Amino acid sequence: MKSYPEYAARPAQLKRITLAIQSCVEALQRSQLQNGAFPFSQRQSDGSWQACHPIFSTVTVLLCIGKLLPGSDVQRAIDYVVTCRESDGLWDYDPGMDIPTVACALAALSNYAPDLIEQSDSDLLLSVLRPDGVFLTWYSDEDRWQLQARDDAVVNCNVIYALSMMGCHVTDHTIEAIAKLIQRSTTGSRYYTQRCMLAYAAVRAGFDLTEIPEELTTQAMFEDSPLSVAQSICAGIPPNEEAIPILLDTQCADGLWPAQPWCTGEGLEPWGSNAVTTAFCLEALNLLVTTPNSTHDD
Repeated sequence: MKSYPEYAARPAQLKRITLAIQSCVEALQRSQLQNGAFPFSQRQSDGSWQACHPIFSTVTVLLCIGKLLPGSDVQRAIDYVVTCRESDGLWDYDPGMDIPTVACALAALSNYAPDLIEQSDSDLLLSVLRPDGVFLTWYSDEDRWQLQARDDAVVNCNVIYALSMMGCHVTDHTIEAIAKLIQRSTTGSRYYTQRCMLAYAAVRAGFDLTEIPEELTTQAMFEDSPLSVAQSICAGIPPNEEAIPILLDTQCADGLWPAQPWCTGEGLEPWGSNAVTTAFCLEALNLLVTTPNSTHDD
């Protein structure tokens, strides 16, 4: 996680942020399921949320704020991730929908259980690299899932991030191709609802903010959404005056943030959860208090 001294938290905010972080960590611990996963849900047509397979939320929480959780809780989550892996090396985003996922899960293992990573894991990610330098979004032999129209910049950034965590060299050709894909993605990601998720994923993958479309890095896109605000802060976009109050004021009494639409599918209702929103918000708040220029009240 980078630090951005140009927007260190003001002293008057630090105590409130510190308390929010403490209650948030405790709330995430309470929300962790018995099997070690963190909850995930899909929004229904009536606006309610229904619990679904939690592999993607679990690896997301680990990647956002695993280092802030007790080691025993992290280990339980890692154990869950390991047990969910299929014989082909992939993970099912949701077993009932036959949607594979792999990059974020491998990144989480690389961060917290590197001894479990093998050469075949990087080979698996590289197996969907097209000659033009862009990674296919989907592991599928069907032509309709290999169309360039389905290329997603966030997915490609996640693959780059995972490969870097595994110590795998990524060619300049691929980096340049993905940088061009990012530049073309002026409206954000195809499969993520928050426009600033692209800035978040790109910066995490090692791209600079200057390589991201200006439409996705202006303060105007903070919007009144804690998930959007948190992702923007983590991407290094200096927050406006409303940003930090939005984060603090939207935290619920139980220490979590409300579920918000986060990722989506074609013609499907979006996914999200309290745990996912909370993980991004906690990552952002922790960034604010660990910035070098932050100073505590006397």
